[in-house]
Amino acid sequence: MTNTYFRWLSPETLKYGKFSPKTDVWSFGITMWEIYSGGQEPYGMVQDNREVRRGVIEQRLKVSIPQDMPAMMQPLMLNCLAYNPDSRPTFHDLNMQLSSFKVTPANATFSGKLKEFLHL
Repeated sequence: MTNTYFRWLSPETLKYGKFSPKTDVWSFGITMWEIYSGGQEPYGMVQDNREVRRGVIEQRLKVSIPQDMPAMMQPLMLNCLAYNPDSRPTFHDLNMQLSSFKVTPANATFSGKLKEFLHL
C-alpha cells in the first residue's frame, strides 16, 4: 500500500488492509469533506502519513465539518465517517438520501462544488 491515498482510507483498511463497499463509503465521506473544504488535503495539519494512519486507527484524528457544508449534508458526511463500518450507510442508502433532498438555489452547492472541484 503506497502513501498516496492514506488520507482517504478507512480505519479498517489502514489497520488490516481490508477493502469493502463500507470502506468506499468512508472514502466518499472524506471526498465530501474535501469538496466542501475547497480541495484541501484531509488532515492537512499532519504532514507524516504514518501519524495520519495511527491517528485515524486510534480515532484521534478526524475531519471537522467544513464551514461551507450545508446543514442537510453534514449528517450524511458524518455517517459515512462512522468508525464502525456497520454503522456506515450503503451507497444505496446514500443515493436514496441524496435523491430525497429538495434542491433549491440556496442548497444546491454540492453539485456546484463538485463541478468546481473537478474543473467542469
